Amino acid sequence: MLNLKRKFLWILLVLIWFILICDFIALHHFLYWRFWWFDIIMHFLGGFWVALLSYYVFMLSDIKDKLSKINQKYSIFLISLIFVLGVGLIWELYELVFAFPLKPNYLFDTILDLIVDMIGWGVAYIFVLKKTDTLRVVETKN
Repeated sequence: MLNLKRKFLWILLVLIWFILICDFIALHHFLYWRFWWFDIIMHFLGGFWVALLSYYVFMLSDIKDKLSKINQKYSIFLISLIFVLGVGLIWELYELVFAFPLKPNYLFDTILDLIVDMIGWGVAYIFVLKKTDTLRVVETKN
C-alpha cells in the first residue's frame, strides 16, 4: 500500500508541474487567446489531476476506515466527483472575479469548462482508478 501511495504522489507531483509549466508558457505566449482549444486541454488536465488528488487524500484519510465495505465502493466515486466539481466552480468564480471581466460568451465558456473538468474526472476514474488495484485494496482492506 505504501508503494502505491508513493507512485500516486509522484504522478501527482509530475502532473501538477506539467500543468503549471504549460500554464506559465500559455500565459507568456498568449496561447489561451491564440488557440481556442488550449483552455479545453488545460481544464481536462486540471479535472484529471484534481480527481487523482481527491483519491490520494481519500486513501490517506481515516474516512475510508469508517465506511462500510458497500459505502467505500461508492464513496470514492462521490467524493472525487464533488471534489472536482467544487474546485472547478471555485476556479470559475476566481476567473469571474479576478481574471476576466464578464464576456458575452462567459456562461457558455463556464459551462464548457466545467464539462471538460468532469470529463477529466471521468477519465481519471474509469481508466486510472478503476483499472488499478487500488480500489480492490480499499474494498478488501476491511
